[in-house]
Amino acid sequence: MAPQTFSCSLTASVEVLADTYFSLIRFHVFQNGPKSILSGLPSVVFSKPATAVERLFSPDLKPMLNEPTAIRAPSIKSAACLFINSILAIVSYNTYVATKLYNTLTGKLEEFEPIESGKVKVFVCGPTVYDFSHIGHGKTYTQFDTIVRALRYSDYEVSYVINITDIDDKIIKRAHERSMEPSALAEEYEKAYLEDMRSLNNTSADKYARAHDYIPEIKGQVKRLIEKGFAYKISDGYYFDTKSFSDYGKLSGRDTLKAGDAVSRIDENPEKKNPGDFCLWKFKKEGEPFWSADFGDGRPGWHIEDTAITETLLGQQYDIHGGAIDLIFPHHEAEIAQMESVSGKSPFVRYWLHSGFLNIKSEKMSKSLGNFLTIREVVEKGVSPSALRYYFLTAQYRTPMDFSWEGLEAAGNAFHKLEKFVASLPRGGVVDTLYKNKFKEKLENDFNTPQALSVVWGLIKDKEVSLEDKLATILDFDKVLGLALRPSPQVSH
Repeated sequence: MAPQTFSCSLTASVEVLADTYFSLIRFHVFQNGPKSILSGLPSVVFSKPATAVERLFSPDLKPMLNEPTAIRAPSIKSAACLFINSILAIVSYNTYVATKLYNTLTGKLEEFEPIESGKVKVFVCGPTVYDFSHIGHGKTYTQFDTIVRALRYSDYEVSYVINITDIDDKIIKRAHERSMEPSALAEEYEKAYLEDMRSLNNTSADKYARAHDYIPEIKGQVKRLIEKGFAYKISDGYYFDTKSFSDYGKLSGRDTLKAGDAVSRIDENPEKKNPGDFCLWKFKKEGEPFWSADFGDGRPGWHIEDTAITETLLGQQYDIHGGAIDLIFPHHEAEIAQMESVSGKSPFVRYWLHSGFLNIKSEKMSKSLGNFLTIREVVEKGVSPSALRYYFLTAQYRTPMDFSWEGLEAAGNAFHKLEKFVASLPRGGVVDTLYKNKFKEKLENDFNTPQALSVVWGLIKDKEVSLEDKLATILDFDKVLGLALRPSPQVSH
């Protein structure tokens, strides 16, 4: 929860609200007789605000409220709700639990403290656009979209950037196979990716940054690394000397000798000084795109694209870097080495968040293994994008998911039940503060969306909360869940 500034104390705030509320109550009693309008309120006010209001306006008082008055009395009920919820909001502020998140860098659940109070800068590694996005990508980007929504829900001002890798060996290879220009292929699949993200209601990003738009910044970083002695030249390009950066491996706790299958993702060249050294700038080859540079014409390596983008848009240090768990090594490790070497500042990123795999038959879903389903394929089978989003939210972002059609169907049934329930509800209610606090508590515990969904279903089952207030509260929750729930225009109070 982002801290807020109050100009008055808790006691003074409550006194002002109470005075306003009871002034309205006294006016109502003056107009309608000295009936005890506060009957039953104190015992439930802090446990069930909606129930307190209903007791306040119990059946034997309704005829009195319907009598004509010099000033119309329905505002009294709104005042009661406002008073109760305002007290709870103030108490919540004074007793709030700070957001905690699991930081891959430290291996611990930590209290979140952004560099600048009340503001958060977030970067998530985006797609390499050479094919349609599979549902594993959908899981990652939906869960980070939800994390950003949750931060904004807690009143943080968030700047959220996702990169688009549109310069890459895979793009060049696929373009040659299809007899296309690499830039045209990248543009085609970038468009498809953005369409898929919109269908899933992943709309939180402030900026999608294409690598090719940051070539001057990339060249600038490479040049600084060369000048500072962190990079060296061999036959096919400039490489980062991992031995020159003493903290290399601090994110993953491993190097190339312990990297497992990640070794295959490190640039290979027998001329390298160290096995783990990675390419910063690849010298031009026939049939491949290149850009001129005073240190040799060529194109950027994979890792340098992201740090050039983030330095330009978010600065040399920022708050949260996210991505799938398979990017920890070597990609995120390389980003740290590059940026901290360039800037001389540590940590480059305060909090590293990584999403768990979406597995299929207990094996990571990936294009390289050929065991993937695209988002479009799933939707074409009749699964609504909102149901697919709900499915992703049934797992906490760090938790691996084992995909099954049965599991997706169960999630879809739950979503459609929720969707139908919301469409049946009358308008005119207020957000139930007790449930809102429960909902925020789950999100502030490392963005636990399964438990946040359980709060939604608990609210639905709670007979002491009015239907109107259920609608207002669920729609408030949907600012985070992003399920695009809509009340029916035909249902009225």
